[in-house]
Amino acid sequence: MDSRNAYITDTYPLELHSIKALFLQKRYRQVIQACRDILKTAGDGMRDYPLQQTFISFYIGVSHDELARLMHDYSQAKMPAFRQAEQFYNEAIVSLPLPGSILEVEGQAASLLPNDPFTESSPLDPNAYISPSPDEEYDPFNYSSPSLPNLTSSPPPSHYDTGNLPTRSTPVSSRETSSSDLESHSSFDQIMTPHKFLERDISRMSLLDDAHRLASQHAIPKSLERDVSRMSLLDPTRRPNAKPAFPRSTSQGLLKPIRLGSPTQAFHVPPRLPCSGSTMSMSRLPRINTRRAWESPSRNLPSSISEEWSSSPPSPVSPLGISDTVSDASTVSPISPETPVRAMAHGTIRQTPEAHDHGNEDEDEAPDHHSQNLHVRAMRTQLETHLRLLEQETQRTLTAQTKRASERASTAPTTGTPLAPVRGSLDGAGAGISRPSSSGSKHDSVVGESKRLSASRSYWSFTPVDVKAGGLRKRIKEGRERGWARERFGRERTTPRQWGKLHSELVAAASTHYQIIITSTLHTTATATMGGETHRNLTSASSAKYPQLATRPKGKQIHHIYRDRLGQFTNNGQYKHQSLLAKLYDGRLSGDPHVKLQVWHAPDLTRPTFKEATSKENEYVEAKKGDEFGPSWSTHWFRVRFTLPYDWTYKPRVELHWDANNEGMVWTEDGDALQGLTGGGERVEWVIPQRFRDYDKEHTIYIEMACNGMFGNPTGGDTIQPPDPDRHFKLEEADLVSVNLDARALFYDFWIIGDAAREFPEDSWQEHQALQVCNEIMDCFIAGEGSRSCIQDCRDIAKKYLGNDVDSEKVYEKDPEHAIVNAVGNCHIDTCWLWPWAETKRKIARSWANQCDLLDRYPEHRFVASQAQQFKWLEQLYPSVWDRVKSHIKKGNFQTIGGSWVEHDTNMPSGESLVRQFLYGQRFFESRFGERCKTFWLPDTFGYSTQLPQLCRLAGMKRFFTQKLSWNNINTFPHTTFNWVALDGSQVICHMAPCETYTAEAHFGDVSRSVSQHKSMDQDATSLLPFGKGDGGGGPTFGMLEKLRRCRGVSNTVGLLPKVRIAESVEEFFDGLETRCAEGEVELVTWYGELYFELHRGTYTTQANNKKNNRRAEILLHEIEYLATLATVQGGAKGSGGGDGKKGYRYPKKEIDTMWEGVLLCQFHDCLPGSAIEMCYRDSDELYAKIFKTGKKVMEDVLSALGFEDEDAEGGKGSEEVMLQTLGWEREVPATGIAIAQHDRARVTQTKDNVFVLSNGQLNVEVTDGAITSLYDKKAKREIVPKGQKANQLVIFDDKPLYWQAWDVEVFHLQSRKELPANPHSTKITTNTPELVSLETTTRISSQSWIKTTLSLSASSPSSASNPSYLECSAEIEWRETMKFLKVEFPTTLTSPSLASYETQFGIIRRPTHYNTSWEMAQFEVCCHKWADLSEHNYGVSILNDGKYGFATAGGVMRLSLLRAPKAPDGHADMGRHFVKWAVLPHAGGLDERVVTRGMEFNVPVRVRRHGDAEGVRGLMGAFKMGEGSDGGLVVDTVKRAEDDGDAGNGELAVRRGRHVVVRVYDCLGGVGRGRVVFGPVEVVRAWKCSLLEDELEEVVVGDGGMEIELRAFEVASYKLLLA
Repeated sequence: MDSRNAYITDTYPLELHSIKALFLQKRYRQVIQACRDILKTAGDGMRDYPLQQTFISFYIGVSHDELARLMHDYSQAKMPAFRQAEQFYNEAIVSLPLPGSILEVEGQAASLLPNDPFTESSPLDPNAYISPSPDEEYDPFNYSSPSLPNLTSSPPPSHYDTGNLPTRSTPVSSRETSSSDLESHSSFDQIMTPHKFLERDISRMSLLDDAHRLASQHAIPKSLERDVSRMSLLDPTRRPNAKPAFPRSTSQGLLKPIRLGSPTQAFHVPPRLPCSGSTMSMSRLPRINTRRAWESPSRNLPSSISEEWSSSPPSPVSPLGISDTVSDASTVSPISPETPVRAMAHGTIRQTPEAHDHGNEDEDEAPDHHSQNLHVRAMRTQLETHLRLLEQETQRTLTAQTKRASERASTAPTTGTPLAPVRGSLDGAGAGISRPSSSGSKHDSVVGESKRLSASRSYWSFTPVDVKAGGLRKRIKEGRERGWARERFGRERTTPRQWGKLHSELVAAASTHYQIIITSTLHTTATATMGGETHRNLTSASSAKYPQLATRPKGKQIHHIYRDRLGQFTNNGQYKHQSLLAKLYDGRLSGDPHVKLQVWHAPDLTRPTFKEATSKENEYVEAKKGDEFGPSWSTHWFRVRFTLPYDWTYKPRVELHWDANNEGMVWTEDGDALQGLTGGGERVEWVIPQRFRDYDKEHTIYIEMACNGMFGNPTGGDTIQPPDPDRHFKLEEADLVSVNLDARALFYDFWIIGDAAREFPEDSWQEHQALQVCNEIMDCFIAGEGSRSCIQDCRDIAKKYLGNDVDSEKVYEKDPEHAIVNAVGNCHIDTCWLWPWAETKRKIARSWANQCDLLDRYPEHRFVASQAQQFKWLEQLYPSVWDRVKSHIKKGNFQTIGGSWVEHDTNMPSGESLVRQFLYGQRFFESRFGERCKTFWLPDTFGYSTQLPQLCRLAGMKRFFTQKLSWNNINTFPHTTFNWVALDGSQVICHMAPCETYTAEAHFGDVSRSVSQHKSMDQDATSLLPFGKGDGGGGPTFGMLEKLRRCRGVSNTVGLLPKVRIAESVEEFFDGLETRCAEGEVELVTWYGELYFELHRGTYTTQANNKKNNRRAEILLHEIEYLATLATVQGGAKGSGGGDGKKGYRYPKKEIDTMWEGVLLCQFHDCLPGSAIEMCYRDSDELYAKIFKTGKKVMEDVLSALGFEDEDAEGGKGSEEVMLQTLGWEREVPATGIAIAQHDRARVTQTKDNVFVLSNGQLNVEVTDGAITSLYDKKAKREIVPKGQKANQLVIFDDKPLYWQAWDVEVFHLQSRKELPANPHSTKITTNTPELVSLETTTRISSQSWIKTTLSLSASSPSSASNPSYLECSAEIEWRETMKFLKVEFPTTLTSPSLASYETQFGIIRRPTHYNTSWEMAQFEVCCHKWADLSEHNYGVSILNDGKYGFATAGGVMRLSLLRAPKAPDGHADMGRHFVKWAVLPHAGGLDERVVTRGMEFNVPVRVRRHGDAEGVRGLMGAFKMGEGSDGGLVVDTVKRAEDDGDAGNGELAVRRGRHVVVRVYDCLGGVGRGRVVFGPVEVVRAWKCSLLEDELEEVVVGDGGMEIELRAFEVASYKLLLA
């Protein structure tokens, strides 16, 4: 038979079947991706296959259409999706050939194009096709059936796994069980036209169907449940007795109902459909040449086709005359339940017999181009109907959105796109459609009226999986198929074989998971009108009936049971091996020959470097899993040799899992630090890079094991307990692991959706939906027995809730302007805490190496790190990590922040120490990275000094971040974002993370709490979410980044959860706040004064020696800098005395920097407060010892340079004693001997047994049994001690806080007060001179503890009004207590003041003395510096101290805290000998500069040295002090050389010309201060007011040996003076 007369019906390639199967599984995004991949692969070749191009365009369009209809009406993504759908519908129409353009398809092999982009075929082989027997029924699921022809002469591709293809669930001949059996075709089938009244119900088109088979029967079987209209593009009209080439299955439809709300039945999509015609051997659509059509000058469709009916197949819109019902289902979500159906009457339309005209055999074999043209027209009609209804839905949506916008003019930022109920019917009778320009025909829909369905429907429902998924896919050779097996639609995986493989999988899944019943067929009767327009009447043909009988009982879910069930899927419990956890890894190798271990044990507790550890002298011995290593704090170096087998070299992810429950570091063989390890299941994986994955090659790495956990080595598992000195660690894991990336991703999918089910409100649809999704995932996993395929299906289910972009940073691209939660990775590393400084240095390298790895793997990741000290350690000890960090800082994703040397305490450091924290921190960052920090980052410090905002502004920072006040245990701090105002009125924008942690795990709840706990929502709703492992280091993990992506996916998809984004930087967040404030868009609330922390009040007292060392070091550095400055400028002083001072003396900048850096390090917020382990205080004691040793030497050098004689030398001729005047004022030299006036002399007498009286010209003190029973001011005639009470009374309290021993003292401790009486008859006179009298008293505290106090009174000053006397008490204490608190009390007669005053940095802070409110009661223990004062307007009492910081004032009782005895984390805290000083300073008048100066003098002992030119050196030491007439509140605090002077700088930054002196002045009392700074003999030519970083701000007038200054209340002002 001539091939031209062959009966030609060709089929779609496998890729198009797969697209259909994806669509039926509601995987619309994958349909879009698949179609786009095909278009990309086909390229220009697609133009030669117009019907395939129409198919592809249609499916992209309808998928966008479906996605849009699933969205909430108010979703911003809905309209773009509709526009995409419209675009591709139009492209599908344009791709269709115009009527009359279809050419006869030649059957010769030459006529078939060899470059079909969808097929892999060999040249046509006439023998390749085996014609099936006419009597043989085709079984689409019998893949060995002869009815399935060989389409090519080559064997089937190896990637087709026919063993897993499903078997037919329903006999194809059973029309009673499946109405879909009527869908017999093998072509572009069933472009469904939504019915006007049925909400896009289904109308059928069959371009290659054998409609003649139905026509030949002369009658339509009455058993058919719906009408079907058939058209065949290449099927000639045949006589009733014409035999088809072979029996055809009736279940081979390429498309199923686009509206998936109709009742479902199983559908079958075989991988290949049969071909008829003995000469065909390739699976492709016929090529349709449309050249003549496009060249035709006219493109209008005929206005009528009614005259062609007599010789054509039935119209695609014409019924076959079957009267039945059709489904009246509304448009629903792809995962909605089955919707109710309603019957609709349908008239019967007869089919004319001319449609089946009998012709001769030759005519039978010839293709009917007229019929083909009708089909093209019908296809166009259906597509245009889609467009019309799409436009109607678009208009409805626009109307709804406009109405919504008008109702909600002012709304909060959108946080999601919830799904809304879908309308039951469309409004209006239809609107004009958008058509391609090639079509000139008009199509107006003329339809009748019909009732509309109810709009009610369920949002989400899931059909239970009642059968298991197909068997596991067979393993294929690793490597060859690895590129596509993990992803269904990867960008680089679009080969036909891959589509074929996917198709086979979808067939298997579809045959068991889905049942689809084709419920109705729409038909259209086309009639010609006088105006030439075509009118169509759409009527219902049939409908599936609502079942009369219930099939089974169905109960309501028990909500809490299904929610509690979720834990079974991911918990490490009794179901671990049946859960997802068992599927996270698909391979594990350990031991020889794959992993070989050797170990070298570092001696003692040393921490050798890599070079030391890998020395050839070290003996490495064999090791294995299960070995134990210790003791605590020891180090062990492992040499790890590993080899990957061949089939592992191409696995998608191979990791080395190393877990000994302790910290470690992975090193290359060349000494580069790669990856930190945490242990205990946390961060145990090292991703093996590609360069280590050679086949059959052994690679070597080193692992440094530190025998400590992330939080040290606590005893008994309680984190804050003292370290166990003999802890050992077992090596549990040393394995090579192949990671199942899909399972790992599903783990995080399920985690976040499960959190939504647990944490969303139970009355929200989002919570119910999340629970349903989770349970469906579990059901799918169980049905699929955890196979790779079912895990991918589980992920698809999860994406219904999370969206499709959660696997990349693209998830953050949707609606970015409404993301109000700004996540930022951080790694809070305590510079010391439960581990010593030496371990911190390793923690830094481990943590930041990890972050560099994550920054490489996650493009959106941003990481911030503070503490210049830690950067410096990294620079010195880990050059390879330092280089990686610098590289990422340059890229901008690793960011410096904080601007301080360490994250320091702010309560106890002096004002100058706070300045130096910023000065040294900012200069380090500027010198290494060329930038200064803009935000002060201090998340974990125990309260915040009131002057910090001013100092931050002066250090170039306008923003402050913390969160610690969220730990308050009495009152809740009321603000999240606010202006924090210092004593002088300076302000910074302060933000406290509403998630209330700086170590967020990036959980669902962390994101949720960032809004639910936000206390400033009425001003600004944005917030920071700092996430990452902290305290012990580590930082963010890959799991945290994965969870954040999914949290954003939830927000994008279902809403309710606030939108989170990875902030570009912390500065970006604050920039936005600052801009909104500056532009008046936001006015933040204000908070004046300190941010008092209502917890950790014990830190003002714990570790007393450490605090005393801090005070001593600060004063030592103050004196050294002042004297060294004078020594370097004395040569230029006019007539100054340097005596025989050393020439060429150089400012000791290096030594001063070393000392300051040590002091600043010890001010870290767990060191100075006393909350670290004992090892840390051994380290700090050692460091302070070096500081004092260095300071002593530097001091001797500078005194020598100034001409002072050696302390031990005999006085030289003409030399005399000179007091070192290092304070900001001229200190009074005390009189001695006969120079003391008689009435000013000190006296002591015993008046009674154990009663003594000490007196001088101002005070009269009565001491009874060691306690002060009377303190009388002779001049003011004022008694200080209430009658019957005792001052200087030692008291002890029981001290057992709720948990944090070293940190806390709780308010209930005050109820355990107990007085400590002196030992009987222990008081005695120890000193009795005119200058000084003393009494010594011994008090027994317990059997092991005692205190020896010495009360001393000096001779009063002749100028007692300006220099009042104080009563000094020195104490030697042997302290061996357990959980006790020692204090000394001073009851006073001052009962009216409601506020007590305390010295703070550069100022005074006043706090309540009563407990009227909980806010006031919370301050039962506060921090003070050198003094505390309680004053009335005309009299007051101050308590001075020389190294104590804890204080309390309750009513008129003042109480100084001395010692505590906590047992955790340091089990020996404060145990031992202590030496303490304090004093009582009564003063006439209120608080003034006398208290400030006496407090400072009490801490700076008088130092006298001999000098040969006493007058000259006294003049020099008078330089840079406040002159006469200056306000008493002005204090010169610091005098130093400028940082960048050539002769006094360290050279880190550019040297500035000239020599400069920096003078820092502050107002100490709180008023506008005016005065004059005198330069003494030093010549100054110019002066500038400058910042703390010594940037010049404004010039100040210099003249007459000084400069006039004016400061606002509590202002800190720095001046840079240029010397002559």
